[in-house]
This record gives sequence, C-alpha cells and structure tokens, in this order.
Amino acid sequence: MGVRRTSDSKTGVRVTECETWDDFISELRIGEGRFHSYVYRGHGGADWQLSSVFERWLFGMKGGNPDRNVRELFSEGALEKFRTLYLEPFRHWAQRLYGVQLPQKEQLNTWLALGRHHELITPLLDWTRSPYIAAFFATIDAFRVAADEHRLFIAQKHGVEAAKKDAVTFEARVMGVRGGRIFPSKPFAIWALACHRDVFVDNEFTLIDEHEFRNTRLHAQQGLFTYLTHDVHVDVESYLTSRGLGNRLEKFLIRGQEAHKALHDLNLMGINDAAMYPDLGGAARQANMSNFWIGAKTARGKSEK
Repeated sequence: MGVRRTSDSKTGVRVTECETWDDFISELRIGEGRFHSYVYRGHGGADWQLSSVFERWLFGMKGGNPDRNVRELFSEGALEKFRTLYLEPFRHWAQRLYGVQLPQKEQLNTWLALGRHHELITPLLDWTRSPYIAAFFATIDAFRVAADEHRLFIAQKHGVEAAKKDAVTFEARVMGVRGGRIFPSKPFAIWALACHRDVFVDNEFTLIDEHEFRNTRLHAQQGLFTYLTHDVHVDVESYLTSRGLGNRLEKFLIRGQEAHKALHDLNLMGINDAAMYPDLGGAARQANMSNFWIGAKTARGKSEK
C-alpha cells in the first residue's frame, strides 16, 4: 500500500496517487473537515479534461490553439445560441411525454440540469457531493475504456470479423464470465473541487445547484454543475490555473486494477446502477449486473472444487 502526494509545478493542481482503493478511502478520512466544501467528479481516464461535451467541441474548434478566443469563431451573439442549441428540441420532445414533471420555460438552468442528467449536450459539467458516487462513475468509465481497448486489440490482431464475434456484453466483461474478465490497465481519476468563495465569478464560472426541482437522477447522484463561459479557457483546470487557483483542484489517481474492488465495495454501499438511475433503465442494468455477479461466483465455486 502507498500514497504519493505531489503538486503540478505548472498548474498548482494537487495530485494524490493511490496504489489501492483502500488508500483512496483512507485519504478521504485524513483531516477532519478537509473535504467539507468540496464537490467531486469521476473520470475513467487520468488525462481526461474537466470540460463538458459542448466545451470539448469548442476545444476542437480552436484548432489546437489553447490561447485562441472562441468568440472569434462566431458571429455576434451566435456563441450564446450554440451553448443551448439542443435545449429547444429537448423541450419540444419532453413536453410530449406523459406524466413527466417539467420546469417552467423560463427556468433555463433547471432545464439544462434536467437535460444533462438525461445525456443532453449542454455546457454544464456534472459534479456530485459524494466522492464515492464520483468513484462509481469513474470505475464504470474505466471498464468501458478497457472493453473498447480489448475490442481494438482483437481487431488489430485477428481482424474486424473476429472483433465482432468477440462482442461480449459490458457486464460480462466486468464480472469475468463468457470471455474473461477485463482489468483496466490505466489509472482512473476522481477530481475534487474546493468551492471556496474566490473560485466562482458571476457570468463566467458559476455553480448550479437545482436540488429544489424533482429531478430523480440529480437527487440520487447528489448532483450539481459548474457552468464555464470564459472566452478563452474551455476546461475548468486551465481556467482556474489562469487565475492562479489551480490549487483549488485535487486529482486522485487510483490504479486501474483496483476498479473491481471499488465497484464491489460501492455496490455494498448501495451505489450502483439501480440507485444512480432510479428508473426502469437503471433497474434493468442492475439486474443484468446482479446476474453476472451470481454467474461469476458460480464459476469460481466450480473451479475451486
């Protein structure tokens, strides 16, 4: 077991490398109140940027020039329209659903939050008040990355047709049945953002907490959002670094091989698909995963006889 703590010399971001899942849990317990005012976000890859889907698209538009002003790419007023490009179609279709509670039309942030929690492309970046919920999403993403890498390896080594035949379900890959267990080979990350008063700036970088609206996924995931509207910086890390506030971020890195243990422990805590997505889709995904838990235990039991 071991923990290595450093600070990035360029950004000031604190980096805590955890050899094991237990190391990460121990870090959360260090210092009473250390993470009292923090929010968290999980990433399946250690090098993923703290940017929304929309911001990643903006970054591509900058053509590899991190200092380019994004407003130069749009006519006057067009950037603001692009930020909520998908919101009106989302409203259109959502209002045709039976028995679904929806916000008032003027509640822009509430609509954006509702859409983001149902995979709408928005400029909002998801966070959670729980480091364990963030860890759940990080481990799931780490497994998906590993599954994609496995399929790519099969395709490169044996051809596309072989990769198609190897299309085992994600749940089976995670639990190690029908094709072998996948172990993420690279670290996954849990980000922590200190919500100090100096971090947020009106009309530039804001924290959105829409807990009063009955958004079941948002409540289950203890979710809230950051909204970055800077003209140059399109990810939270570079934005805070530009203001000399990189030390308001901490990135925990956990070895990919620990993802199985993490997912098992989180399930025991009640943090799983059924809890995070309290709808029929979440229930179905959890049922699938539960079946593979049983299958994996049965397979291990037979091999031990």
